[in-house]
Amino acid sequence: LSEITAVERAFPHADDKKRTVTNIVMMGCGEPLDNYDNTVRFLKRAAAADGLGISPRNISLSTCGLVPKIYKLIEDAPHVTLCISLHAPNNDIRDRLMPVNRSYRMEELIPAAKHYADVTGRRVIFEYALVADVNSSEECAA
Repeated sequence: LSEITAVERAFPHADDKKRTVTNIVMMGCGEPLDNYDNTVRFLKRAAAADGLGISPRNISLSTCGLVPKIYKLIEDAPHVTLCISLHAPNNDIRDRLMPVNRSYRMEELIPAAKHYADVTGRRVIFEYALVADVNSSEECAA
């Protein structure tokens, strides 16, 4: 929560319409769902009127696809936009790019994402970074 405190110090007037922080994207800082309790506390505080007051529509969380935690997130923080680092059209390629795929196969991940969207009413974004000669062929795009 030290990050929230730092932001609150930098922007002491959370209700100020001129504030510059309007979106939060949890990405590129390790797997947020591995630090589940603190991540959920942060998400709730960021959206709270007495916290940062960021609109829940403007809060995104990117995950590699920890399926059990995605289901848990439905209960604990259903207001966020879930982003899933997919990066492959099938398990063979995803196994090479995303070691987590060996634990949570796409056959589990895709239904978890659909369930998240159905229950929360929030969209799920699938992230796909192109890697030359690995996941960028026309066959991968089909």
